[in-house]
Formats: sequence, C-alpha cells, structure tokens
Amino acid sequence: MFHCHARRLRIPLFAALLGLLLSVAAPAQAIIDRSAFDTLYNDPALATLRNDLQTLGYTADTLFGLLTDYDAFVAAIPDDPALFSPTKLRSDLNTLYTKHNISNRIHQDTLGRMANMFWVELVLQPAWRLKDLSPGRLRDLYLPSFAYPIGRGSDLLQEIKTSDFQYRAEEAPPNNPYGFTPFDQFLLMPLAHKITNGAASARQAAERLAAWLANNLFHTYTDADAGEDWSDALYTKYAQSLLDAGVFCPVCEGYYDFFNIFRERAVGCHRAARLLKALAIAINIPALSGQVDYPPDPHGGHGATFFPALDAFAHGDWIADLAGVPGNLIVMDRAAFIQTLAAGHKPDRQNDDYLDHSSRLNQRHASTALRRSGDSLYLQKYPLYLCQGEKEAILQPLQDMGFTFTCASSSDAQAVRSDCATAIACTPDGNKVPLLSYGGLIKGWRPAGSNGGGTTPPPSPTTPIWDANGNNKVDLPDIIRGLQILSGE
Repeated sequence: MFHCHARRLRIPLFAALLGLLLSVAAPAQAIIDRSAFDTLYNDPALATLRNDLQTLGYTADTLFGLLTDYDAFVAAIPDDPALFSPTKLRSDLNTLYTKHNISNRIHQDTLGRMANMFWVELVLQPAWRLKDLSPGRLRDLYLPSFAYPIGRGSDLLQEIKTSDFQYRAEEAPPNNPYGFTPFDQFLLMPLAHKITNGAASARQAAERLAAWLANNLFHTYTDADAGEDWSDALYTKYAQSLLDAGVFCPVCEGYYDFFNIFRERAVGCHRAARLLKALAIAINIPALSGQVDYPPDPHGGHGATFFPALDAFAHGDWIADLAGVPGNLIVMDRAAFIQTLAAGHKPDRQNDDYLDHSSRLNQRHASTALRRSGDSLYLQKYPLYLCQGEKEAILQPLQDMGFTFTCASSSDAQAVRSDCATAIACTPDGNKVPLLSYGGLIKGWRPAGSNGGGTTPPPSPTTPIWDANGNNKVDLPDIIRGLQILSGE
C-alpha cells in the first residue's frame, strides 16, 4: 500500500518533490529584461511615445507586459511553412490584446506596433536605434494614421512641394483611417529581418528591402497568348474573407492583405510602395507611402515610398517592373530622385517620368523582370550583364528564390557594361522556381539556436511525467505520482 512506503520516505525526498512540482508549475521567466526596457522607455528621446501611450490610457506596465508576451508570441511563429497560418497568427495576437485589456482595435494596433518596436530594439539590436529618431519619425512607426487616435500635426511630413516636384503621403478616407495602413503590418518583421540581417545602417537595410522586393514581385499584367492573367482581379477572391476579418478596406483601391500579396506576388506601383513601407516599419525604419509628381501639378501620381529619416525615395514601379538591379539604384536621395524623374520627363506623356530610369537600367544591366506561370515564377529575359564585383549582391536574392546561374565573360556583356573592367553574362540554369507563400519565405529567419536573438522557441507541449491525470495542474494524484517517482515505486 502507498501509505506504508510513504512512512519510509526521508525529508529530502519531500523537498525534492516540492521543488519538482514548483518548477513545473511556475511560469517561465521573461527573457525581456525589465531594467533594459525601463532604460529605453525612459530615454528622453522617447518622451513623445510615453505621452502618447498615456494619452491612450495605458502605462509602461501595460506595454512591458504586452512586450513580454509578444516575445513568446514571436518564439511560437512556426518555421515549418506547412504550419504557418496568418489566421492563427492574428488569433494568437488577439489573445494577447485581450489578456492586457486592450479592446479598441486602433489601440491594439498602436500598442502592437510599440511592442514590436521595443522587441526589435532590445532583441534584434539593429545598427539603427530608436533614440536616434526624432519624435515625428518615431510616430511614423506607431501612429501611421495622420489624425486618429492622436493627431500628428506638424511632425508629419505629409507633403513635400517644390517648383519641380511634389510628394503627397497617402491619407486614408475619413470613414476608414487605416485604409492604407493595414492592421498588424508588424507581423512582417520576420521577413524584414531575414532580408536585412547584418545591415550596417538603415539606408543599407532599406536598399536590401527594395532589391529583395524587386526580385520577388512582378507588375500586374495580362498575356493572352501565354494564357497568363495576373491583373488586379486576382485579388477579388480574397475580398469577403478580408472584410470578415476586419483587415480589408473596400473603398480603398489597391489595398489588400499583405499575406495575400506574398501568395500572389502581383503588384502595381502603389502596392509595391506600401509593402516596402510596411517591411521597413517592421524593423524600425520610418517610412511613408504616397504619390509623386513631376512637375508638381497633380495628375494622379505614381506610388513611391518615402524614408523621411533618410530623406530618400523609392519608386514603386522600379520595384514592380525590374529584377536583378542593385538596391542603391532603387532607393535614392531626394535630390537624385527628383533629378532622375526630371531627366525622364516628357511634357506630352504625364506620369511616365520613371520609365527613363527603368530603360537605362535595362540597357546598363540587361535587368530582367519576374513573370508567373501557374504556381511558379520565371525570369522574363536573360542573360543578366553584371560587373564581376556585382555578382554576389545581385544574384544572391535570385538564388535565394531557387534560381541557379552559370556566369561567364562575354563580348556582349563587356559591350553593355563598359563601366567595369570585367563584365559577365549570367544565365539561369533552370528558368522556373516555385512560388512560396509567406510561411515559406520566412523559413530559417531566426539565427541558429535562438528566436531572432531572444528566447529559444518553446518545445512542443507534452504531458509532464508528474501529471497523473493529464490536466496540467498540481493536484492530489500528481503528488502521489511524484512520491512514487521519488521513492522508486
């Protein structure tokens, strides 16, 4: 009988049992250090963020609690594409908001962005730091809506207008203040980090993001002869499900859930610009999307991403139309961007200013573009003509997609690339790769052995040996089981 063996147990066994039960019942210690959080939170540079958080009715404790749970949330993002589910990801995120009594949908997104900002800063520790940003640029990260829930005022670079140029940041319709800034866009952080990991500066990271998108997206098109119809109509099948999920704006042309964009890869200039903005913001690089005109007489405008802290622009069509182009030829300083549009301006062809740059890139690099056939992507034309020193930077993103290349010196390459001593022509060995969804794209995004620099992802749930009835609670049957284990019975 059990009670006979119990009398022979020594006190150390009871101590060991108590330690066993307490260790399995206690919650895991948070990896986010409170003192590190407090140091960052109380930095004078973040005074506006603190005031905004308090204006919304929340405290530092609320943000720290959400940040701690967000760390576990990130750790649980599956690395197996077959297990990745945007629906579950959002459901798990909503559970965190409920736990911390954040019920207002706009507040949820704002605090979620703040938690991601702190997580990126404290865990990933990129070369660019939050304390180096002005209050307005910090607000670009967590208050992308211009007027709600907090009015941005003069800290927002909503419009830039000179005698020969105009940029206008996108403002959503009053009845849907987040129409151009989808909820939960910080969920793109794993992909943004995978693309930019090791970047020495925010500018280099922005260039990497732009080049990666150019190598992974294609401009909407229809090719009847090839039986390929990848027009905007491609996304209409998602409308109802997005509307039901509260992440679709039916009155905002060109707004789609980002996960669906990665599933389809078809974009225009505005969608490409918004996606670049979202990826940048997800790793703490302030960005806005909007329209650019040259000259500044508004006539519709093309989509562009503006990086206000870098005073740099990227035209959405250079992302959608091109592949195999260095990121520093897509992301340009403001002066160079305006000069490039001016060089391509033709008075009788409004809105086509960007085409001249695209043409020159095609001539100089014999740059390519992506196309789609079924669930595969292929390169529209090749070979790519590269300088020897460009090989790794330009081909690596395409190789990451699954393309392999054979490169060799050639007279044609040297004629096109007279700007370099040794030019090579690179031809894909097989011109078709599978189209990966977002879950496939982020596979392997964490550094080895860690969750992006934070905790090791938790093991899959199993029933502990002490849990006699499998209810994950310490009760009498578990105590009996524990005593039997310790006594060898």
